[in-house]
Amino acid sequence: MTPRAARPAALAAVLLLAGLTPAQPPKPDPYPFPLPPVALVDRLAKGALGPVAPFAGDERALLGAVWAARSGPKPRPVAQADERAVRAHLLASGVADPAARAKYVKAFDALVADAEKATAAAETAGDKADRLLRFLHAGVMAKGYAADQTTLHGVFETGTYNCVSAASLYYLVGTRLGLDLTGIVIPGNFLAGHAAVDLIDGKKRVEVECTNPDGYDWAVKSKRPGVVVIGLAPDRKGGTDADGFGLAAAAAVNRGIGFAKAEVPDPAAAVRCYAVALALHPADPAARKNAVAVVANQGVKLAAAGKYEEALAVYAAGLAAFGEAGKLDHNHKVIWSDYLDAEFAAGRHEAGLKLLPRAAAAVPAADDFKIPATWVVRAAQTKVDKDGWAAGLAVADAGAKHLTAAQVAAVKTWQDGVYRRRSQDLLDAGDVDGSFKLLAGRLAAEPTNAALLGGLAYHTQEALPALEKAKGLAAAATHFKAVCDAFPKDKDVRAMGWSYAVRAVDQLADAKKFAEAVAAAGTHAPFAGDKADELTARAYNAHARHLAKEKDWKAALDVFAAGRKAVPKSGLLATNGVATVDDWADAAMGRKDWVEAARVYDIGLTYFPGDAHLEHNKKVCLERAKK
Repeated sequence: MTPRAARPAALAAVLLLAGLTPAQPPKPDPYPFPLPPVALVDRLAKGALGPVAPFAGDERALLGAVWAARSGPKPRPVAQADERAVRAHLLASGVADPAARAKYVKAFDALVADAEKATAAAETAGDKADRLLRFLHAGVMAKGYAADQTTLHGVFETGTYNCVSAASLYYLVGTRLGLDLTGIVIPGNFLAGHAAVDLIDGKKRVEVECTNPDGYDWAVKSKRPGVVVIGLAPDRKGGTDADGFGLAAAAAVNRGIGFAKAEVPDPAAAVRCYAVALALHPADPAARKNAVAVVANQGVKLAAAGKYEEALAVYAAGLAAFGEAGKLDHNHKVIWSDYLDAEFAAGRHEAGLKLLPRAAAAVPAADDFKIPATWVVRAAQTKVDKDGWAAGLAVADAGAKHLTAAQVAAVKTWQDGVYRRRSQDLLDAGDVDGSFKLLAGRLAAEPTNAALLGGLAYHTQEALPALEKAKGLAAAATHFKAVCDAFPKDKDVRAMGWSYAVRAVDQLADAKKFAEAVAAAGTHAPFAGDKADELTARAYNAHARHLAKEKDWKAALDVFAAGRKAVPKSGLLATNGVATVDDWADAAMGRKDWVEAARVYDIGLTYFPGDAHLEHNKKVCLERAKK
């Protein structure tokens, strides 16, 4: 018979990210949470997830028994082909009422009896497996595929199924009939995941695609000529084995995802589903991840609505339930931070300060929760970003009233930074006077404030070239005088003026524009203060040293002479002029031409008459010339 075209049914999307550990025989990863699954619900009920119904009665007993057998370092086998397996599937499907479970167990037993009759003529395990699949599709699964119908009892109620419910029913009935089956869970990557079954027939594994009545030996049938498979078939190479409890866990996970993603989400119901999944299949990573995600998301949602205490209650429950494996620490810290930010930003400083010890105790690794000034500054900076620097400074002033002197100092440091940044912003905008007035006004109240004095020096450094470029050198000189007059004892301001003048002279000298450099020394004298002569000497010295480097000795000495005439008291020009004579004489002395060297010193003495150094060197050269 040619198989019908089939669309493999999909697990819920969350399984796209989940890799699963083989479950037959059960080899669960070490269960990561400090509390067993049924106790997770008990603890999470104390959070703000909403009403979480605890497990009770036979429901708790069954889940506890399966969990005890399947967890721990040496998991014990749990019979798959008995009533407990069926009841476990019904619990995973959400059938909480014991009477209702009993009804479905009775319906299941009747289905098994009918299946025994329908497969009685089968001569091989393969034939029985094929007949069973066709029997189920002709009867209890006759209404066809429905993507969201993941529950076992839903098959009995509606006649529809998806891959999980179809695989679960086939597995349960088949194992009751004596077939050796294993479930297959195929996590998705970019596609939806899938659930199916394999028949273990001796040394062979035969694929059974339970969503298709022709799905027995699907790997072979799907490759026959004329067979068309609708949709992308999941790759079983990426799947892992899962016994009946693992398939039931997949159903519970899908139900949990449905609750979590509903138009009106029900996180409490979702967590309960994931706890059922973990009790049945401790290795199920989708159940683990989604249980934590529900708690994390609910806390974030509550915090976003300003319900911080409720959010923190959720995280307290989650941290106790999941421990370090839940990795909720970061979100926990963020919610505390948001809570504190909200209190301080609203001006509720006393309330915020009372929260800090709680936050520090809850998140001991977070040093910020131990520093009250941090939160005043954060609120003030937020206000700056929203309403401007003046509003932010006012927030800082208000918050500082509630702090100790040591903490106030930290807020003050931030405020100083605001003034400096604002000053720089005004400079960048071309408002030099505004920048100066801002700093001068603050320094009038705090004349020894080192940070603001540093800002004033930076202002001077940046303002002078900006004013020269925009309005000319005279405007720069006028502004510099105003700053010096306002702060007559500030050496750093004067140092900025001197550096500005030196740069102007040196740039021209470096460009070999020596006459312009001398002229610049005169025009920039207002910035040099009492060092104006030194600035002029610097210009002449640069020219003379350039000529000496070119070995134009006489010309170099002439420039030194001109400089000394302009600046008679310059030690720089006197020292370097004499050194230039030595450099000139060195060339002759290197040749042992002592007569020529003495002649050079004679010339030098015409520029520097009576210089003892030159007189001495001339005498030495003459003495050596006689030998």
